Amino acid sequence: MSTPRKTTRKVTPETKFVPVFHKNGHRIEGLWQRGSRFYGQLRVLKNGIKRPTRIALRDANTVPQAVERLAEERQKNREGELVIIQHSPKLIDAIKQYKESTNWKLKREATRVSDRGYLNRWTVELGNQKADNIQPAMIYGVRDKLFTEGKHPRTINLYVGGLMQVLRFCHERGQLKRVPKIERLEAPKPRRQSYFPDHLFEQLLDNCRPEVNKNAPQMRDFLRFLALTGTREQEATAIAWRDIDFEGRRVVIGANMETKNGETRDLDMSDELIELLAEMKARRQPDSQWLFPSPQRGKKDEHVKNFRACLNAVRGTPRPITKAWKGRRPKTEEVNSQLAHVGFHTLRHLFISKCVMAGVPYMTIAEWVGHQDGGVLIGKVYGHLCKDHKADMAKKLSLFKKPENVVELPQQAAG
Repeated sequence: MSTPRKTTRKVTPETKFVPVFHKNGHRIEGLWQRGSRFYGQLRVLKNGIKRPTRIALRDANTVPQAVERLAEERQKNREGELVIIQHSPKLIDAIKQYKESTNWKLKREATRVSDRGYLNRWTVELGNQKADNIQPAMIYGVRDKLFTEGKHPRTINLYVGGLMQVLRFCHERGQLKRVPKIERLEAPKPRRQSYFPDHLFEQLLDNCRPEVNKNAPQMRDFLRFLALTGTREQEATAIAWRDIDFEGRRVVIGANMETKNGETRDLDMSDELIELLAEMKARRQPDSQWLFPSPQRGKKDEHVKNFRACLNAVRGTPRPITKAWKGRRPKTEEVNSQLAHVGFHTLRHLFISKCVMAGVPYMTIAEWVGHQDGGVLIGKVYGHLCKDHKADMAKKLSLFKKPENVVELPQQAAG
């Protein structure tokens, strides 16, 4: 039986490390050359032990340049800033390592779902590239492709942000020397959303009928709850009855950390909200702890995941022609076209606008809806006041004319 022959790597001038010498024949300590590249040998701390390690001296094409670069690397080593790249994995392997890390596991499930989509695209585009070989031009190429496909600039920035998280992960573990700097796409400023009128909100609620969608009655409660609380869709679906304090007139939002910033907040309940919750509690399903239990939960007690399909059905349903309208009665086609772009976030705008028109301080509104800027964003973006309200305010405004109900008191004579 023949034994397998050992294959030995042939040493050539291109693969052999040779020491570098000065012109006077003296050797330059710690400087080596292999082929046309220069390497510096340093004692680097690895696992608590200093070991001799050769590192490539990039951008060094001559002996004087190599000497200068070696001095710089020695200084970084003394200051503890030297990054030694042990092994740079392919991007597809780096993504797998990232998904097994604590960084990934600490993210909320909804965030992980979104990030998986972004990272899957980078796996397809650059998965076989080593992490340290990924150049900005490659990233910009994929970014241009996403833009050509019709992706919004903000969405494209999320794709790039997902990749940057993986590359920073590699950098922190010594698998990547530097993370490429990628300029963010300047997204156009969002168009200021117009005020959502009451008659359209009534139209949306009237469309929540069982013949439209079997979950429409629950959707009607959900829409009213959003309009009376300003909560986000995922925040509202995760609220349980234990989070409702009727006596203290408050709702705890995000008790299970299902909020955008991962923090819990309290919302003071209005009389209208208390009335709605009392109606819902009277119709509460005894086998569920959630305000909005999932119709497909089976034996499990789960809250509804989303109402998107039901919302699409409700938006496309005309209002019964027998309903009377205040002022005028728009055509069915006109009403449906106005509802076509209504989303759950529209009701968050509606709640904040109503609060602004009611004179609630911006800071209080910010606390209710979970803004952490003290009301700055509400003042800039969310102050969508309806035309009637602005007209009423203008009528009450008196700049130079004295109000008729003011009587000047006689001045006391000096003396």
